[in-house]
Amino acid sequence: MQGCSRCCYILIAVSMLLGFIVYILLSNAVIAVTNPIVLFLTLIAVGTFSLLSIFLNAVIADRLGNLNFLNAYSGCGNATVFSGVALIILSFVLLLVIVPTGIVFFVFVAIAFFLLSLLLGGIGCLLRAFLRRGC
Repeated sequence: MQGCSRCCYILIAVSMLLGFIVYILLSNAVIAVTNPIVLFLTLIAVGTFSLLSIFLNAVIADRLGNLNFLNAYSGCGNATVFSGVALIILSFVLLLVIVPTGIVFFVFVAIAFFLLSLLLGGIGCLLRAFLRRGC
């Protein structure tokens, strides 16, 4: 279990670093969000499909009596589901923003990228733990 928590801590630190880098690049006008609707609809689709796949894997693992997935889920699975739900909610809120400029918008985009990297990294950590039959 100690390896699972270590993996989750590393995942959170790397995700926070990526979110901070995205904020710095947006606030210094190195990158720009030219079409925010496409960006946020893509984030909603990624979050929805990943949550659906985790849900279906959990249902199949429960029906087959496979405890490896359920043991692997206890590590980074909770962070993955939380970040997926938060990413979908945040993307819906950001779709309602009329003017995609300003510091507040950049902070929310950075948070969205933090949640996206946490979601994808959590799925990778979950698969790693599942294939190794533990953490």
